Amino acid sequence: ARSRGPGEAPAPPVFILSGAQDALVDSRGSQRLAAAWQASLAIHPSAGHDLPLDDAVWVATQVGQWRRKLH
Repeated sequence: ARSRGPGEAPAPPVFILSGAQDALVDSRGSQRLAAAWQASLAIHPSAGHDLPLDDAVWVATQVGQWRRKLH
């Protein structure tokens, strides 16, 4: 299946997380979306589609680091 997101990023800052080993959604789509929206992106090298289940600490750390950069 294919999906197409909006051409413009939403108004609030956007942070995209992706798993490099995601068998459901190719992480290259996240890379393209982040580039198009000029959004922050972090890709977990070994996690799959369920990032919070695969590595909750990594997710929390990434979000915390991203939030600190905003302020």
